[in-house]
Amino acid sequence: MRPASMTIASKTTATKLRAAAAVAGTGPLASLLAACGGTAPGATAQSITLCSGQHVQTTDALVTQFEKATGITVHVRSDDEDVLANQIAAEGAKSPADVIFTENSQVLEFLQGKGLLAKVNKATLANTPAKYDSPDGDWAAISGRVSVIIYRAGPARADRHCTDRHRG
Repeated sequence: MRPASMTIASKTTATKLRAAAAVAGTGPLASLLAACGGTAPGATAQSITLCSGQHVQTTDALVTQFEKATGITVHVRSDDEDVLANQIAAEGAKSPADVIFTENSQVLEFLQGKGLLAKVNKATLANTPAKYDSPDGDWAAISGRVSVIIYRAGPARADRHCTDRHRG
């Protein structure tokens, strides 16, 4: 099983996310938002920007739940996760990204190498097995997926073998 990942993508906006999470309380998005860097007590956030390389339906459901629970507006930037990561890297500390929601940890490792991820709160990391989170503590897995191969058991039929025209 490989985790899908969601993490902070900008150090400069982590304080907004911490405040948002304090209001949200529950759910996978709120749990991760609680992982953001520190903030002053009593701080509030009015909106956040989520960069999503995930399926639109999944993102929409999480955003709807979060906005309803918090009253905080979520601006979504959707694209291929590699495109989003390259945009965030190009924007650097000026990126409007508060959170990036990806399917693959390689994107997160890329952003980590650029120093663009904030540390996740240890209490949030405690909610998932450590083997699914960043060893450096700057991203957290929130779901998993399984890849499956289905095959026919038993001997293959001679008339179903690949011929030379099917190879390559």
